[in-house]
Amino acid sequence: MLDATQFLCGLQYVEANTRHFENIFRANTLIGGFHLSPLDGNLHIDSTGIAVTGLLQFLSSGAEK
Repeated sequence: MLDATQFLCGLQYVEANTRHFENIFRANTLIGGFHLSPLDGNLHIDSTGIAVTGLLQFLSSGAEK
């Protein structure tokens, strides 16, 4: 389960993997969002919702301990 969570976090847009975007677009749109796969960088609200739900389920299961 921990590996899946680490993979999911790798799909999140963070400062380190968005530096090539324009600053205002990056800050207002990308940071915190999730893309569907390592090959698909499109940002969709449903993929972000599914990712956040998965992370919340991981945390509520207590598996991070």
